[in-house]
Amino acid sequence: MYVELGNRFSIFCGVDDLIVESSALGVTGWVSGMTNVWPEECVRIFNLCAEEKFSEARELYHILTPSFHLDTHVKLVQYIKLAEHIIYGAPEWTRAPRLPLVDEEREFVVSTIKLAVTKLESRSRKAA
Repeated sequence: MYVELGNRFSIFCGVDDLIVESSALGVTGWVSGMTNVWPEECVRIFNLCAEEKFSEARELYHILTPSFHLDTHVKLVQYIKLAEHIIYGAPEWTRAPRLPLVDEEREFVVSTIKLAVTKLESRSRKAA
């Protein structure tokens, strides 16, 4: 779009797992579902990219990318709500017609989020 239209518009990234790539191409904002789960980390990634510190951004981005992939699934609302519940205790229920996550699908989301938490904690310990 920048090639065709120049700087006439502010272009935002709307897919969580493409923010670093989109930032390298010049986006000026990010519409994100997983920022509700990882607000500080997502702001950090965005700001590092805005400062063109892509190497630093990628370190955090690699940790969170599996959870960012949850935002690209048809059940993204249920996935995000469950992730919010795991991280800070928000209610995980959703309104009908959405159904609760069960069995392997629920475990997949839980394990994805818990792995990110473990990696973030490890990263914090190394930085301290």
